[in-house]
Amino acid sequence: MNEYASAPTAKIDHATYKEVILDGFQPGFVAVQDIRRSKTNDGYQRVQVLVKNLTTVSMRTRYRFDWQDANGVVQEDPDNMGWEKLELLPGDNGTYTSIAPKKDCADFRLRMKLITK
Repeated sequence: MNEYASAPTAKIDHATYKEVILDGFQPGFVAVQDIRRSKTNDGYQRVQVLVKNLTTVSMRTRYRFDWQDANGVVQEDPDNMGWEKLELLPGDNGTYTSIAPKKDCADFRLRMKLITK
């Protein structure tokens, strides 16, 4: 049994975003509150995914963004091939941010994993 199994969770319905893949999170652990898109001054897409920890325990997460072109083909990003870490404190908000590796990127997927060890 992991440390998150007994964590009280909020009973909140939240919007489901197809761009966010939650791996290992139980229902009610986190809520994706918003996805904000903008462009950098030189024309690259920037995205911020706002997430709220709905439990009473800190959650350690790993995440990575996979950017895609208009045909859905994942665009390699040699500068960001690994997984990043972000800790979500109890009841706190976290922001996952990325900038597209190419100007022709049309969409993204944020993959989030819960670190249980």
